[in-house]
Amino acid sequence: MTRPPGLQAIRERAEKATPEPWVADNALPGWFLKQPHAGYRIVAECPVKCRNGMEHHPHYDYLFMAAARTDVPALLDLIDTLAEALHEIEGCGYKNDPCKVCHHFAFDALKAYEEFGQ
Repeated sequence: MTRPPGLQAIRERAEKATPEPWVADNALPGWFLKQPHAGYRIVAECPVKCRNGMEHHPHYDYLFMAAARTDVPALLDLIDTLAEALHEIEGCGYKNDPCKVCHHFAFDALKAYEEFGQ
């Protein structure tokens, strides 16, 4: 199965990024994203002055960015699972009366969807 170009581009960016996981850290004088398994190597930083005048607290931005490093690949995997199931169901010749194989693929896709993030 071929991924749509947009999803493939997202997957490639995720694979090229600094390995996961990332953690948010508010050590002064700014906010940092760090890689804990590499001696807390800094992945990205934002000095305090870059946030002046903003409505949102940078802590939440950095928590979001740190989580995105693992969330994006997980979401892409889920999309692949659901797309594979839909592809298999679409290929079924029993359009009006789905076969047991289609039910199996649909069940597996629904299970992956429901278990996502648990």
